[in-house]
Amino acid sequence: MSPIEVSPDEKVPLWVDRETGMIRIVGSRLKLQSVIAVLHEGYKRATDVVAIYDTLSLDQAQQIIDWYHTRRAEVDEYMEWSEQQAIAVMDEIAPYVDGNTRSRKGLPYRLPKTQPA
Repeated sequence: MSPIEVSPDEKVPLWVDRETGMIRIVGSRLKLQSVIAVLHEGYKRATDVVAIYDTLSLDQAQQIIDWYHTRRAEVDEYMEWSEQQAIAVMDEIAPYVDGNTRSRKGLPYRLPKTQPA
């Protein structure tokens, strides 16, 4: 499902959610995309990441940054894939959401596989 795997041998605080394919940070609700987006905006240091996401430890942030630099092409591919996943979800829920107010219009707990007519 996810275009990238995280091996326990890599000693990085990340895990792959097998249901969604998204990579999450151990011990937090953050996705890898959040940290990588900070790096893509020009922040380089672990202290910068922790200043933005204070639920991460300095050690976690540094491990993720180091891991990213060793697997940059794969992670960037993952970032593109996760963006496409987000677009697909937005397209799926669009018929249930009022675009002006973003209010829910009878959005079911689980969306149907096909779009309503």
